[in-house]
Amino acid sequence: MAKKFLFVANRFPYPPFRGDKLKIYNLAKRLSVQHELHLITFLENEDDLKYLPELEKIFSKISLVSLPKMSSIVQTAIGFFSQTPLQVS
Repeated sequence: MAKKFLFVANRFPYPPFRGDKLKIYNLAKRLSVQHELHLITFLENEDDLKYLPELEKIFSKISLVSLPKMSSIVQTAIGFFSQTPLQVS
């Protein structure tokens, strides 16, 4: 029985060349054989849009949240002076 899964990824999962990207990509690729997958992830770099066709082979729907690199840096700098973990900032 096919199920629907939602992947919420903190990084754009393609190209799969580093640990977190590899894990998300390979898990999704295997699950997509029998299940419907949806992806929500951050778009830090407009160049990543060229990889959408590869992800569309795996995910039925992809939602991108724009997160420019400079915004990430500023939020991390602000978080450095708080009790919040840097990954949350």
